[in-house]
Amino acid sequence: MIISFDFDDTLRLWDGTPCYNMIAHAHALIKDGHELVIVTARRQTFDNHIFIMDFLNTHEIKVKRVICVNHELKGPTLKEAKVEHHYDDSESHCISAVENGVRAFLVKDDSFQELV
Repeated sequence: MIISFDFDDTLRLWDGTPCYNMIAHAHALIKDGHELVIVTARRQTFDNHIFIMDFLNTHEIKVKRVICVNHELKGPTLKEAKVEHHYDDSESHCISAVENGVRAFLVKDDSFQELV
């Protein structure tokens, strides 16, 4: 199964603090054989890509790819990437995911709850 995570305030807080529970959840999903993708609202730039990959490598989170949606809603991109589950701190991105047939999990305070 392809599972995606947002980056900012989902895996890493804006102040640089790692979201350890979400990182542990990502590791468990990888161990269970799922493929991970990062889908972030950030702009597609070389610097953003390197910054995100450095964080992922530091925390040993193996991902298939990083997708930046340039501040657009993520639902259509998630659908196109064949993502089945998406974790995000943004309610609007979670709603967009659900509207596009993707199960969404709203992340708050380093834990998550399915948005139905």
